[in-house]
Amino acid sequence: MTSSGLREGWAMKQGAINTSWKMRYIVLRQTRIHYFTAADKKIHKGSIDLETATACAATAGVHKQRKYVLSISTTKRTWYLAFLTETERDGWLHTINRTMVGIKKGACGLDPFGGEEAEDPFFKGNKAKPEDEEEPFKNENGTKY
Repeated sequence: MTSSGLREGWAMKQGAINTSWKMRYIVLRQTRIHYFTAADKKIHKGSIDLETATACAATAGVHKQRKYVLSISTTKRTWYLAFLTETERDGWLHTINRTMVGIKKGACGLDPFGGEEAEDPFFKGNKAKPEDEEEPFKNENGTKY
């Protein structure tokens, strides 16, 4: 577990009305994924309520410019998050699905990993490096997005 929640790191989030993609620092804490403008978590932009989530899956081929995307379907909308690597996306997918299972079993607000980060294989060696925070996403031409 991180100091702030179950998992945290950088992702691109697609807006609901303005469907542009924005870089966000995301934190899974209890039953919500909170997103911020920066890793310092000073400007909270919103959250995704996993208690209303019905599905979370890898999304292939839907977004041409985003290779490692996952979707979170809730009762109100479908959220799209894009990650720099497949490993990072799959780690988030695993953690979110484990959290959703915990919610359905009535373990809301509890760490689905029993408080031991090391028990979840996706946490091992999968931490963001400090240099990743400066320019976490670039396309094939090296252009930031």
